[in-house]
Amino acid sequence: MKKTNKKIFTVLALIFSFSMCTYAYAEDNRIQEHDRAEFIENEQEEYEVTSRASDYVAEVIIYADTSNSSSSGESAGNPIGGHCFVSIENISNSDITIGRMEDISPNTMVSVGAFGNLTDNNDGHEGVFYNIEAYRKDEDPNNYYLNTVRMTAYATEEDLEDINDYIISKEDDYNALTFNCTHLARGIWNKIEDADYLRPCVTPLALAGAIEDSNDYESDSDPLEYDYTKKYWDSSRDRLVTASAVRNS
Repeated sequence: MKKTNKKIFTVLALIFSFSMCTYAYAEDNRIQEHDRAEFIENEQEEYEVTSRASDYVAEVIIYADTSNSSSSGESAGNPIGGHCFVSIENISNSDITIGRMEDISPNTMVSVGAFGNLTDNNDGHEGVFYNIEAYRKDEDPNNYYLNTVRMTAYATEEDLEDINDYIISKEDDYNALTFNCTHLARGIWNKIEDADYLRPCVTPLALAGAIEDSNDYESDSDPLEYDYTKKYWDSSRDRLVTASAVRNS
């Protein structure tokens, strides 16, 4: 009887050991398959990112100036902040169009912002202006956009087409409450597929907060390059017009 029990115990032990080995083998195979699938997925994502990166044609930087003193050049004593705008630099090997600005050469940039308080040729244009911010920062760097947060994204040709359509659709729009510099800058930014979405904001200070919620923001004052003349689109004459003055009205 003891021998029989011992044999039974031995058989059960062998069965148990075989079962454990089979389970361990299956589990090891499952882990290997999971790791393989994860590796393939990561490789695919890396390939897609690399492939898409080769399609980028423009670097877009969104700026939110949080100044509330005269040094901002925008909103003396105004707690809502100073000004929001974007810069768009051509990082491709051929000329691009930015809004109404054509033939933008490689390694040059255009700044785009909305204004309702500029005096330009005395015709009172309110809406989109090109290169006002770049001009200001180039001519008077110690008095403009001193407390700025910014974030960078990269736009494909398709993104840039969407950006241009958006800019053109807003070129005559300005309202301090419903469509100001904050709305334009955020609207341009959110046309970029690979950019972090920025939540709705009405003031530069609020947009600065949204930018700071990203881990990729910077707070140093990045110098803007003044590569092209200050312009705006004059719908009545159907052409770009030089903005001869940049002071507040």
